[in-house]
Formats: sequence, C-alpha cells, structure tokens
Amino acid sequence: MAAPVIVQTDTFASPAAGVTQTKSITAQAGLSMIVVWLHVKPGGSGQKATGVTVNGVAATEAVGADSGNSSLARTQCFYVVSPASGTYDVVVTNSTTIRSHMTIQQITGSETTNPVRTAVAASPGSANTLPTVAVASAVDDLVLDACCSVNGDTVTATVGSDQTEKSNFIGFPGGGANSIRAVTSTEPGASSVTMSWTWSGAEFWKLGAISIKPAGGGGGGLPEPVLSAPGFAGGFQVHSGGLD
Repeated sequence: MAAPVIVQTDTFASPAAGVTQTKSITAQAGLSMIVVWLHVKPGGSGQKATGVTVNGVAATEAVGADSGNSSLARTQCFYVVSPASGTYDVVVTNSTTIRSHMTIQQITGSETTNPVRTAVAASPGSANTLPTVAVASAVDDLVLDACCSVNGDTVTATVGSDQTEKSNFIGFPGGGANSIRAVTSTEPGASSVTMSWTWSGAEFWKLGAISIKPAGGGGGGLPEPVLSAPGFAGGFQVHSGGLD
C-alpha cells in the first residue's frame, strides 16, 4: 500500500487583515484531498478562522487551537476530499478582522471517506524554542504538521531531523511583533511519530499535526486523545481533534 503524497504546496501571506481572505489556486487532476493550514494572528481571545471553502465546498476542520497565549498565534487545519481540478478560490472566513496566512497542500493517494486518522495540537505553558508533538499514526500513513508564532521577522525555524520541510515563510513581513513565522513539514507514518521544530528564540508557538491514511487504508475514527508530551518540560498543552 502506497502512502499519500503531497504533489503541490502553495503559500499565502495575507497582505491585509480582513473578515474574509482569498487565495486562488490551480488544483491538479486526480487529487484525493486538499489540506489548508491557517497561520493566524488574532487580536484577542477567541479570534480565529470560523470556516474555509475550497471551490465553494465547505472544508472540515481537523485542528484549531491557540498558542497558549490567545492573542499571539493560532494554527488551524481544514480539508476537503476529492476536489475538482482547475483554477478556483480558497476562501477563509474569520471571526473578526484579522490575518489568516495559508499553506495549501494538494494530496494524492489518501483515503477519501475518513482520511484523517489522528489530529493533535500542542502549545507551551511558557515561551520556549522547542515545538514538539507526538502523533499516533501507522505505516503507509503520511503525517503533516504546521507550526507558527509571532515575531516572524526575527525568529527562524529549523525542521526536525526525520521530517521534510514543505514551507517556511513570513506572514505580514515587516510587521514586527505582528509578523508570523509559518512552517509545515511531513514525515512517513509509523505507530507513533514525533513532529518537532527548533525556534531560534523563545515564543508562544502553536503546533498542529494530522496523520493521513492511504487509499484503502480503512481503520475507524480517531484514537484516544493524546493528553501529554512525555519528556518535555514547560507545561505543554496537547489536544486531539478540532479543539478550540
């Protein structure tokens, strides 16, 4: 059984805050899935993206939690299955006027009925340099992650040694404390996969990850929630599923 493959990655650094934000993409033929990672700069508690459409189709939210300091950064993940090919819009609706930067990943070879085996998110209890989360996965899955923090103009990010970096950009460059460092990567599935980054400076980051099942992979719904990140200090908060 072959693992899913990301065949194209597009990024979008929002030029201005808005209630809706739009990115035009050209989707390849034969896709099984499009995943939309949002790297959000909220202005206060509860501010986030409330929905995403891909070619007018409402996307399913898999990850949605803030950075431990709700005014700093938020990572969210939405997806659609069996998308059409062609040129069309990805539209984000925000709860208020904020910036939601995007990483959009086109995928082949994933299951289309229930493609997400696991969805988890982690954030630190205090600012630090080591975004890390453990993901329950399986052989032939593909694990995707995204991480972001503020101070994107000055902080840099280095991907974990077993991961393949897919994107690394600044949202709102020149925005100082309001700029966002936004990164994504992948790693082949196994029974448990650790996704990690090294930040050049201590920040309240937000790390989200999903494990995507291969076509024909089957296997029920999400496993039991991951409640802790053993081996790391600093009060990590780790959640499963599409949590607020």
